[in-house]
This record gives sequence, structure tokens and C-alpha cells, in this order.
Amino acid sequence: MKQLQYAVARIKENRDMEEKYMVLEEMLREERMEGKMEGIALGITAFLEELDTIPEELRQKLTRERDLKALQKYLKLAAQVKSVEEFRRETGL
Repeated sequence: MKQLQYAVARIKENRDMEEKYMVLEEMLREERMEGKMEGIALGITAFLEELDTIPEELRQKLTRERDLKALQKYLKLAAQVKSVEEFRRETGL
């Protein structure tokens, strides 16, 4: 009987650890995505800074954006536009 109780306790421990591991894994995934989005936003601002000063409002909108596809689109556009104003017109930002 003690062996059975011990085995049940070990199984429960492993389930708890598995759950904790899954939570940790999800947190790491989210942090990697955050880092990726921050890096893209920095790339956008780097391209735009080569053209002119970036208004703080635009800079904040770019750093707060959480849509990866939108950020990727903005990055491509930032590499092609001739002015910050053109970028704002094209993106609606």
C-alpha cells in the first residue's frame, strides 16, 4: 500500500512539474515574441531616422504595436519611403 501511495505521489509531482514547465515554456515563447517585435520596431525607427526626426507619437505607436504582420509590413515600407510623412500617410499612423 505504501508503494502505491508513493507511486501516486510521484505521478502527481511529475504532473505538477509538467504543468509548471508548460507555463514556463509559454512565458518564454511570449518573451521571444516581444523581443522580436521590439527589434522590428527598432528597425523601423532606424530607417525613418535616416530620413528625418520621428515624432514621439509615431515612435510610441510603433513600440506599442503588437501585430507582428503589421510591424513586418511597416518595416518593408520604412525601407522604401522617401519621408516620414510618406510613411505616416501609407500606414495611417
